[in-house]
Amino acid sequence: MNKERLNAIKERVAKAEPGPWQYDEEERGIWNKDGFNYLGTVTLSHNDAEFIAHTREDVPALIAEVERLKNQPIIKHICNASFVGEYPLSAVLETEKTLGEGSLFTVKGKEYLVLNIMVRSATELLVETKRT
Repeated sequence: MNKERLNAIKERVAKAEPGPWQYDEEERGIWNKDGFNYLGTVTLSHNDAEFIAHTREDVPALIAEVERLKNQPIIKHICNASFVGEYPLSAVLETEKTLGEGSLFTVKGKEYLVLNIMVRSATELLVETKRT
């Protein structure tokens, strides 16, 4: 997702009535927080109305996850001078494991020895390895 689309979604979220929203099946309407503000009648199915009501909380949660993942460090992994792959750091390292020269890590079931690490930016590392 590009930055412009994500920003447009965030802008729509900011302009929407505050949440959480809830669907009242009896009145076939959607209400905002604690039922104080009626948002409108829904003529859709119960499942579709529930989906719409939950978007007020689901979309901001998804935006936060997209931003978290975009800011997660990425390893651009090269092996013996040939590019092997690009991975989220969490996919390469076990919990609380350190990535450093001489350390080992596993990608897709294959173990690699780190020869050199080059920091390219706050969210990108280039790691040169050889297979063990």
